[in-house]
Amino acid sequence: MKVLQVLTRIFLSREQLEASVSFYESLFSTQSSLRESFEGGIEAVQVGPLLLIAGPEQALGALKATQANFLVDSLSEWQAYLRKNGATILDGPKQAPTGMEMRVRHPDGTWIKYVQYEDSVYSC
Repeated sequence: MKVLQVLTRIFLSREQLEASVSFYESLFSTQSSLRESFEGGIEAVQVGPLLLIAGPEQALGALKATQANFLVDSLSEWQAYLRKNGATILDGPKQAPTGMEMRVRHPDGTWIKYVQYEDSVYSC
């Protein structure tokens, strides 16, 4: 049971997305490794340790409560661990375009999305 990577979320307007992707690809000397489109005009792009999330402000509002994504090796093991240690499962586990995910409120109030990517999408 491991957290494989922590992705910091950065929220942007759609107009800022491509320039931001280019900037962070240059900053981290890497190419984006994931790009997904979602309902409501939301697009998410991973560049290194960042998850750039772009869309209309109205659609982004509900997403901003979640501070980070934790990429994990076994969502079911983390679910059991988190429940046993005082966290609250807010949403999921459920299937998402990238794999299985759940949103969790930690005992300190922090909201984190736990994601177990499918091998075809991402490898840590």
